[in-house]
Amino acid sequence: MMVVGLALTVVLALAVATDWDLEVPLAGGVGDRTERPATPAELRDYQLGAGDFLLDLRQLQVPPGTTTVDARVGVGELAVEVPDGITVRVER
Repeated sequence: MMVVGLALTVVLALAVATDWDLEVPLAGGVGDRTERPATPAELRDYQLGAGDFLLDLRQLQVPPGTTTVDARVGVGELAVEVPDGITVRVER
């Protein structure tokens, strides 16, 4: 179970289907993808050139503090799921 008072900040760079994100034109490949990291060691920067990407962080077990995750989609949709009670900051 998550530690009471855990503050998890998820920083996301989002690019959604209306235009190409020139920083990530086709980095990370093409197609739909789902990632479900369960530990901080499994976290990394996530990139998808085109497609729908689901980043499911609901099972992530981290110590109290700040955790940063960078996720980008060039063309498509990015969805992030986090546990209840988690503080999230999104940057676009």
